Amino acid sequence: MSATTLSPYPLDSMPVPALPGGALGLPIEEARRRGRWIVLALTSVVCLAVFVVIAFYALVCWALVHPPVGKLQSNPMEARGLAYKDVTFLSADGRSEVNGWWIPAPAPDGPAPEGTATLAAALPKTASDPAAASATVPVSDNVAAASTAAMASQPASDDSAAAASNLFSGRTVILSHGYGTNREESWVPMYDIAALLHGLDYNVLMFDYGYADSRNRAPATGGVYESGQLLGALKFAREQGSREVVVWGFSMGAGTALQAALRTDLIDGMILDSAFIPDADSIYSNIRRYASLPKRLSLELIRAIVPMFAGTRLEQIPSAEAQSTAFAFPVLVIHGSADDKAPASISENVAAAQTNPLSELWSVPDAMHEMIFRTHPEEYVRRTTGFLQAISENVEARQDASSTITA
Repeated sequence: MSATTLSPYPLDSMPVPALPGGALGLPIEEARRRGRWIVLALTSVVCLAVFVVIAFYALVCWALVHPPVGKLQSNPMEARGLAYKDVTFLSADGRSEVNGWWIPAPAPDGPAPEGTATLAAALPKTASDPAAASATVPVSDNVAAASTAAMASQPASDDSAAAASNLFSGRTVILSHGYGTNREESWVPMYDIAALLHGLDYNVLMFDYGYADSRNRAPATGGVYESGQLLGALKFAREQGSREVVVWGFSMGAGTALQAALRTDLIDGMILDSAFIPDADSIYSNIRRYASLPKRLSLELIRAIVPMFAGTRLEQIPSAEAQSTAFAFPVLVIHGSADDKAPASISENVAAAQTNPLSELWSVPDAMHEMIFRTHPEEYVRRTTGFLQAISENVEARQDASSTITA
């Protein structure tokens, strides 16, 4: 039997087979290098996507803050034969100059404005496209008739025409235009409202908010700065000797009137047509009309970006307070059930909060945003002129009571 002898052979001295591609570490380094490129590529894609999203919302915010507004196309004299003068006044905070037209009430025996014999019959009974609404539609017979009836029902003075002239010139309506337009607001149409009021012996003040002023263009702030401009208009009207001042607002102009009313006692009444106040829900509902975007992301980015362009924050708009405040003066709220721009809840909340017995809500079936005067001219004139007359009687009674106490 033979024995096998094992001889020592150190393992370290054994040859290591060569790996494909060269040294042992190359495959690991290559994998790491490829991994870094993949991470970098993914990061770039994510960053690009974030940039595109932010850029998109920045464009949206810029458009919201700087709405395209055309230049004035006419003036009260050319459009309706109404004598007027150009006026400029400061906003209440002194931040800006506001430009407008002052249309004085006519003398008791003065001529009627152009077209007062021809108004609502010429207005289209339906209108689905505001752009198709002409600012030069003549005033109709039924509006003229309503104006005549409203004037006939005004309390007459036993004194001479001088006393009557004092009564007429002491009443003023300030027209507060909506977003994305100027003081002419052709689709209302604003010139017809001015002619109606002139026929009822009111002074009329028409002016441009900063975002509509072609000479002093400013960003739109949802009523934060605009309410100061309206307060400046109220002060201006009082300085002209107005003993009674009513604000008649449309869309965001109505929302701005609500915000201004929280800060002043210069208002004797308000007419709010298609009231819109920017807040998270109302802004998102309008965005959804154009694109289906995630609500939370949209609102967070809008809140973050808007201040960069507007200089104000959405939280500065007192939307909840404006909708829940019971104002001391009468408020006529007008809203159409087919309004797809201003949520019905805004008008309903405002109306529900009012306690003045003269306040009311007129909800119009199937009527669109700011188109109620065009689609329901007779009832619109009847309700608004009746409301204005009630305000005049209320103001006169209050002033008589004050005079009695003073005496």
